[in-house]
Amino acid sequence: MAKKKTEKAEKKSPFVPVEEQPYQVPRNWCWVTVESINHYSGGSVDPAAMPDDTFELYSVPSSANDFPEIVTGVEIGSSKQTVMEGDVLLCKINPRINRVWMVSKYTENILLASSEWIVVRNEQIDSRYLMYCFRSQFFREYMLSNVSGVGGSLMRAQPKFVKGYPVPVAPLAEQQRIVDRIESLFAKLDEAKEKAQEALESFEARKVSILRKAFSGELTGTFPSFPNHNKALEDVCFSIYDGDHMPPPKSDTGIAFLVISDINTGHLSFEKARYVPEEYYNSLTDTRKPQKGDVLYTLVGSYGIAVLVDSDRPFCFQRHMALLKPNNEEILSQYLWYILQSHDVFEQATDIATGTAQLTVPIKGLRKVRISVPYLEEQTEIVRILDNFFAKEAEAKAKVEATLESIDTMKKSILAKAFRGELGTSNPEDESAEELLKRTLA
Repeated sequence: MAKKKTEKAEKKSPFVPVEEQPYQVPRNWCWVTVESINHYSGGSVDPAAMPDDTFELYSVPSSANDFPEIVTGVEIGSSKQTVMEGDVLLCKINPRINRVWMVSKYTENILLASSEWIVVRNEQIDSRYLMYCFRSQFFREYMLSNVSGVGGSLMRAQPKFVKGYPVPVAPLAEQQRIVDRIESLFAKLDEAKEKAQEALESFEARKVSILRKAFSGELTGTFPSFPNHNKALEDVCFSIYDGDHMPPPKSDTGIAFLVISDINTGHLSFEKARYVPEEYYNSLTDTRKPQKGDVLYTLVGSYGIAVLVDSDRPFCFQRHMALLKPNNEEILSQYLWYILQSHDVFEQATDIATGTAQLTVPIKGLRKVRISVPYLEEQTEIVRILDNFFAKEAEAKAKVEATLESIDTMKKSILAKAFRGELGTSNPEDESAEELLKRTLA
C-alpha cells in the first residue's frame, strides 16, 4: 500500500482540474498550482557571521519604497533567505495589504529576503507576469481565504495553503505581451495619479495661504486694516480647560466619550465613540461640558487639530484635548475655529509644547497664545469668505479623491482582464502553455 501511495503522489498532476478552476481562460492557457511552478529550494544566511559584508536586503518595510535595504551584516538581526534576481516575493504578513515584490538586483552584493516573504521562482515563466498575477484581485482573495492570527499585523497567510492556490499561465509570448500592456496602461494611470496627488498637496498649501491672509488683514479689502487687537485666547474665551484628568468609568450606553481619533478629521465623529455613565457626565463642571459653538483643540501628539462643536448631542472628552468656550461678544465661534487652524497659532503651540517622545501643549500655555481679533463686523466677513472658499475646496478635493479611487479601481480591472485573457493580446496560434510547462517539469 505504501508503494502505491508513493507512486500516486509522484504522478500527481500539476494542472488544476476543470471543476476547481476559478474561471475560464483562453484555450492555450492552463491552470496550475503555485507549488507546481515554484522551483525555489530555499537556503539561508546568517549575516551576523559576516558583520562587515554588505547585503541587498528585501525586507517587508522596504517594499513600500520599491527599493531594497543596502546594509551590512552587523545591521541585520537574524538569518535571512537567499534569493536571486527574478524571484517573486509574496508577503505573509496581513495579506489584506497587497504586497508582492520582484527581486531586481541593484548591486553585486548577496541578495537576501526576510522570512516574512514566500519566495516563488520559475525561470521559464516571466517574473513580471507572476508578480502582476499575484497582485490581481482573484489571487488576493485566495491569500485571505486561509489565514492565522487575529487580524492586522498579527494575521498571516499560511504557506501550506498558498502552495495549493491556482495560477493561470499563458503561453510565454502572451505573458510578455500582457506584461507590456499592463505596464503601458499603468504608466498612464500613474501619471494621472501623480497629478491628482499633487493637486491634493496643493489644497493644504492654499489653506495655509488663505488663513494667513485672513488673519493678517489682507483678505477683507473693503474693511480697514486690523486695529491693534492682538489678544490672548483667555481674553476672548469664558474658559479654556482640558478634559477630566481622572480615568472615566466605562459603560455600554450613556454619554459619548470622545478621544483624539474621534476628531482627527477636523469634525466630530460619534461612530466609534466609547461611552461613560450619565452620572459621570453630570458630575463634570460646565467648563468641561461641550456645547454647540464651543471649540475643541487637541493638545497631545497630533496637537493643533481644531474642531467646532456643531452638535447639540451631549458628550465629554479625554484630557488630551482642550475645550474653548468663546465669548461671542468678543469673538465668533467660527472665527475662533478658523484662527486656531492657522500656521501662526500652530507655531505658538509648538514653541510651548513640552516632552520628547510625545509633545504636549500645556493648557496654561494655550491660554496665553495670542491671536488677532478684529471687530465682530470684520470677523463676520472673514468667516463668510472662508466658508465660501473651503466649501469650493471641499468640492474640488472630493473630485480629486474620487479620481484617485477610480485609478485604483481601473488598475484592479486591468489586472482582472489581463489574467482572463481579455486585454486583446491573445493569439490562439501561440504554443500551448501546457506544453511549455510539461517541458519545464520534465
